[in-house]
Amino acid sequence: MLQRAANSFPTTTWWAGSRRRTISEDFYFFIRFLAILAILCTAIAFYVQSASEIKATQMEIRNLQEEYNRIQRENAEIIRQIGMYTDVDYIEKRARELGYQPPQSRMVVRMNVTTDAPEATVRAVPTPAAPERAPWWEVALNRITERLHPTVYAQARR
Repeated sequence: MLQRAANSFPTTTWWAGSRRRTISEDFYFFIRFLAILAILCTAIAFYVQSASEIKATQMEIRNLQEEYNRIQRENAEIIRQIGMYTDVDYIEKRARELGYQPPQSRMVVRMNVTTDAPEATVRAVPTPAAPERAPWWEVALNRITERLHPTVYAQARR
């Protein structure tokens, strides 16, 4: 039985053999080693970068939390001061120290506003309150309340 040779042309065999001889196996190992080394270095660089960003974010969160706590303390102090200065007893005491007295009757203040002048001036002209008749339902509520709580109305009329 006759068999045909795998490569009948000698030039093709020479070309394939010469190519193998020019690139050795050590060079292939070296290229693989460099590729693996490049991949590892890239992975390590990404890991270090992400770790540093996480650490920086943690520091920023801690600083913002400290600032938030400081502002909360300041707000609590301001609320305490506001509570102290808005206490009705404190306000009445301070007003009496400054010479103010509770009003004896109602007073209506009419304001004349002139817009003709280049600088708008507001002049307050106090006028005695005209006795206005309250609506019927206010009169009825006042009478009922006066009958239910006479001591409160007695104090209010002083």
